[in-house]
Amino acid sequence: MLAAAEGLGLQPGEEAAWVILLEAELRALDHYEPVLGLPDTLKAKALLPAREAWIAAIAAQGRELSFDFDAPLEALKQQEATSWKPLRSVGARSYPVLEAGAAANFRTQMNQEVAQLIRSSFPSLKDSDKPEPPSA
Repeated sequence: MLAAAEGLGLQPGEEAAWVILLEAELRALDHYEPVLGLPDTLKAKALLPAREAWIAAIAAQGRELSFDFDAPLEALKQQEATSWKPLRSVGARSYPVLEAGAAANFRTQMNQEVAQLIRSSFPSLKDSDKPEPPSA
C-alpha cells in the first residue's frame, strides 16, 4: 500500500490516513510483542470496525482518493498460496489523504488509541506491565 500511495498523486506534504493507521498498528505490535496465537488472532478482529471508524472520522479533514484494496491481495494469491485476509470489506475503496498538520494530529491520535485497543483486546497482553509506546 505504501508503494501504491506514491502513485496516487499525493501532493507534497500529504499523507494517506490508511498508511498512518497501519503504521500505528505495526508500531504497537512491535512494542508490545503479543503472542498472536489463536486467542489474540480472534480478538484482533476488533480492529476491523475500529479501523473503519477511525478512517471515517478523519476523512472529512482531508481529500478523498480511491484505492483498490483488493488488488494487492489478489495479485499475491495469483503468485502463491496464502491465508492472508482482506484489510477491508470487498469493494471498499475510500482512501483519505491528509495535509501535514492533520496527518500529524491523526498520527498522534492513532499511536495512542491503537496501542490502547491492542493492549486491552489481546489476551496475551492482559498481564503486561509494559508502558505505552513512546511518542513517535
